[in-house]
Amino acid sequence: MSDKVEAVRRIVALAGGKIVGKTRLQKATYVLEIAGVGFDFPFTYHYYGPYSEDLAWAVTDAAALKEIDETEEQANWGGAIQFLRLLLRQRISIK
Repeated sequence: MSDKVEAVRRIVALAGGKIVGKTRLQKATYVLEIAGVGFDFPFTYHYYGPYSEDLAWAVTDAAALKEIDETEEQANWGGAIQFLRLLLRQRISIK
C-alpha cells in the first residue's frame, strides 16, 4: 500500500472513521498541511477552496484497494451526499 493511501486511511480515522464528502476531506487535509502535521499533499486553489489532485487520486486508490468505502446516498433535500468510511482491516495471525 502506498504512503498516500495510508495517509487517506489515517485522515479518515482521525475524523472518527467517516467523512461526509470529498470537499470536506480536501479542506480537512489542507488544514492539517498548513498546521504542519499533514502528509505532504500539494494543494492549489480550485472552485470550492484548496484542492489536491494527489489526494483525489489517493482516495480513488484507497477505495479500489478497499481501504475505505466510498458511497453516495440520497439527501433529504433531493441531492446526493457522498460518504467516505474507513473499513476495518481484519488482522490475520500467522503462526
